Amino acid sequence: DPFIILWTAVMAMLSFLASFTDRTGFRQHRLAQIWGDVMLRAAGVRVIVEGLERIDRESNYVFVANHQSYLDTPLILGNIPVQFRFLAKDPLFRHPLLGAHLRRAGHIPVVRDDGPYDGFTDVPLRVNALAGVLANDSDAR
Repeated sequence: DPFIILWTAVMAMLSFLASFTDRTGFRQHRLAQIWGDVMLRAAGVRVIVEGLERIDRESNYVFVANHQSYLDTPLILGNIPVQFRFLAKDPLFRHPLLGAHLRRAGHIPVVRDDGPYDGFTDVPLRVNALAGVLANDSDAR
């Protein structure tokens, strides 16, 4: 769909530009939430979210979703109404533009290897930080 491609390019550019003036990542995240919401609407996806009233904005959370499709990211971004950062596989951070943007937005690289997976022992989370994880079957070791 040309609209989805154009919308993604425009929002990515705005988010990248915002990353130069906002070291907290809040503006980038807000733009990503708007992007996710519009992407779902453009795709005709109707979402019903239950339990948001149980989120205490003063607490820390790790949101985990089973990564099933390309819609997972817009679903999470467009429907969790709090600031959070993704844990993402390290190779994404090696891409010159994408990696710089991910780092500026405060997302967290996770190095994976073929050895036993130790969970979140080496992940640097800040106090009052929320993390989003898109897990897939290879993460269920």
